[in-house]
Amino acid sequence: MRRMYLVVLCWSILPTVMAQSEYRQAADNAFTNLDKGGISSGILYDRVFPAANLRESGASSSPGHFRQAQSELYEASYNTTNRLTPEDLRSLVWEYGNTIISL
Repeated sequence: MRRMYLVVLCWSILPTVMAQSEYRQAADNAFTNLDKGGISSGILYDRVFPAANLRESGASSSPGHFRQAQSELYEASYNTTNRLTPEDLRSLVWEYGNTIISL
């Protein structure tokens, strides 16, 4: 039963992942003639579908929203060398998720 849930989950997530990849490829094709030297942050948010809606000012966040936003910023980066990958973030959250930090 557990295996069946895993298969259904993978099949339900796959179209979303494929759509994100296709969206970024289409955006990259549209921005091929863009001078990327003027992008000081190295991130062009228009390269990804804005599901986290980071342009909305004053929006609150939840853990899921934060992970989505971090994933979008990572995917929108032209140079991801020194950036935390979404997988690394997930493992950090898993590793420290049950840790209580006193303030």
